[in-house]
Amino acid sequence: MLSGILHISLPCKIPMVDLSYNSLSGLVPTALAGVKTLYLNNNRFSGMVPPIYSFNMQIGVMETLYLQNNYLIGLTNLLLGMSFPSDVTLYLQFNCGLPPTAKLMSQQRRLGEHQAHT
Repeated sequence: MLSGILHISLPCKIPMVDLSYNSLSGLVPTALAGVKTLYLNNNRFSGMVPPIYSFNMQIGVMETLYLQNNYLIGLTNLLLGMSFPSDVTLYLQFNCGLPPTAKLMSQQRRLGEHQAHT
């Protein structure tokens, strides 16, 4: 399993990248916007998706984008006023904004332990 921030500085133009089901965090890298099929689902990415992604889907550079189950925000802005070709596949569901902080997760664990003992 991969974890941490994904640092890619040069544009990537290979046909497919699958980094799904890892613990990658930080922003969705702009450098991956040229990939035809991109799976970044089920990670810990946060923030807004760079506008180049919706532009590249509109013009047919990118055909498949899986971003579901991350912590992304502003996804309606990604789609607002856009019309995509019929062969574009886009999954954005189950994004819930900011990732839980370590403090919040610790509090939730303690609350769960307290409820289990009462």
